[in-house]
Amino acid sequence: MVTIPAHIHSVNHVTSVIWYRNGTQLDPESDSRYTATVSDNTLATLEIDSLRDEDVGVYVVVVTNSDDSIANASVEVKYPVLPSARVSPSRRTVEVGDSVDVVCATDGTGPLDTQWTAENGDVVADGNRLTIATATLVHSGVYTCTVSSPFSAAQATFDLTVLSE
Repeated sequence: MVTIPAHIHSVNHVTSVIWYRNGTQLDPESDSRYTATVSDNTLATLEIDSLRDEDVGVYVVVVTNSDDSIANASVEVKYPVLPSARVSPSRRTVEVGDSVDVVCATDGTGPLDTQWTAENGDVVADGNRLTIATATLVHSGVYTCTVSSPFSAAQATFDLTVLSE
């Protein structure tokens, strides 16, 4: 859910609140994804359940009171870029004693938090780089890079095989 706040001034006894997106009036009564409220006659909010691509744009709220005075405010909503994670190559075979250095390429609207975990769930690295200085047989397995943002999370895996000499 996304909440769009718009501060309004000098409006007492609110009689109507109308929200527009890119010049088109929204109808919270016919579209259950939208909920419009006014609190303390100073803050109009529009809640959008399940933000979609078409929800990006400039929102304007027009508030009228019992004296037909009008106040309005506008807010621009930008759609966040959801996080993505990519590891290339996604698998590698090394020998005992070799070093391993893998980068998880991440993208998205931040702040982003990136961690690598081993198959057992233990965090083995913070950040987008997984480094094993001297590989042993116990390092064989699947490692997961997880990138998280305030909006979502994404994962990519890396399969490491360590061969004995």
